[in-house]
Amino acid sequence: LAWMAFIIYILTIEINEMKETQTAQTTPLSKIDVNEIKKAKAAQTIPLSELDASSYTYQDANNDVGCDSKYTENLQRAIFQRNYQNKWFIWYGIIEKANSDFVDLDVDNFGSADISVKFADPDAGTMLMKGDRLTIRFQMKKPGGCILPFRGKNAQIINL
Repeated sequence: LAWMAFIIYILTIEINEMKETQTAQTTPLSKIDVNEIKKAKAAQTIPLSELDASSYTYQDANNDVGCDSKYTENLQRAIFQRNYQNKWFIWYGIIEKANSDFVDLDVDNFGSADISVKFADPDAGTMLMKGDRLTIRFQMKKPGGCILPFRGKNAQIINL
């Protein structure tokens, strides 16, 4: 029995040493700088300049993955993921509907919303008025179709 207790004691010591080594190799959560995480997220969501915007227009998007697309659904999904999803765009249109945190724009002048975006600043749309022309920079999230508009987020007003 003494030998058995001795072997268990040795194994326990080795297991504890392995756990301490693994813990030392990873950064504890308490030491992660929250401000650094916020800065990294901000860098990923807010473009540095207008040069960060894609050159694809609303008409390009509508022809590729929207209502006017001639491609199959699978090909449309692939094109959207490659050329549009999470990319930044600068588009302009007439305000169809606005709230403090979002705006719907009629880009092709057919009287319906072609794009709906949420603002990065939840109060950015407070002073917008229906019928005004608006240029926005935004990050594309979902494709549009014949009924639903394209969807975006992190929108910023470029020109009113």
